[in-house]
Amino acid sequence: MTLVLDASVLLKWFLQEPGSDSALELKHRYLEGDVAIALPDLALYEVPNVLRFKRELNATLMTADEALHRSTAKFVHSMLLR
Repeated sequence: MTLVLDASVLLKWFLQEPGSDSALELKHRYLEGDVAIALPDLALYEVPNVLRFKRELNATLMTADEALHRSTAKFVHSMLLR
């Protein structure tokens, strides 16, 4: 089964907000090989842009630059290059 995720689901991988638990479960299912994931082309731009401007991102959370270097961001990038 292939799931098409939009930026709002991907953002829940980085930010604790309503729905984050479900989004992280989807990520886990992908990493376990249970599902395939497809992403819109703009996700590579939407996710870092939102992270960049989130006021909640302070010393206790990662910055957009840090998020881009995390394995999940690398995953997003690799999916878009397919």
